[in-house]
Amino acid sequence: MTAMPVPVLARWRARAARQGGAVLTAALVLAALALADLVTGPSGMSPGAVWQAALAGPEGLDRAAATIFWQIRLPQLVMGGIVGASLGLAGLLMQTILANPLASPFTLGFSAAAGFGAALAILFGSVVALPLPGWLITPAAAFAATLAATALVWLVARAKGTAPEILVLAGIAVMFFFQSLQSLMQFMASPEVLQQIVFWLFGSLLKAS
Repeated sequence: MTAMPVPVLARWRARAARQGGAVLTAALVLAALALADLVTGPSGMSPGAVWQAALAGPEGLDRAAATIFWQIRLPQLVMGGIVGASLGLAGLLMQTILANPLASPFTLGFSAAAGFGAALAILFGSVVALPLPGWLITPAAAFAATLAATALVWLVARAKGTAPEILVLAGIAVMFFFQSLQSLMQFMASPEVLQQIVFWLFGSLLKAS
């Protein structure tokens, strides 16, 4: 095993140091934003009250402060971190596999397909009897539509070649296709159902527990 040349090794160490610094900076910014999220909100709690509620635990003497901190703010913060990390990991995997910085669940059409599947389930879920619990129908339909989008991208890649740029272009075409179907579902929906579809597409952390 031959050693790396000194200039190459120096460049590698400099790059590793820059990446490590970027990761450390991002972690510090994330910690600061998480702290700011915990101590601010519409309840008007002071930072001191938030700190006391955190130290006292879920069964603290100030039940209102404990409920706000342990059952509302902290679950939403943790869920937001999990969702953000999941989206970042999905983008990292796609960009690594395809060797293209444009690859992501959005540019490949997977997010648009998931939105279409969810809109379809919200619009017709009460009409079609499915052997699934009510809370599972919408995410199951979104996942099934995402699998359909994946199959479409794979079929195009198999027919035209598996080059990264072919896959990205196929994903963009799939994205516009499912976005048009999603718009059709919104056009067909009543105002009440349309509100549910838009709320699902925007997403919310309010139900985190």
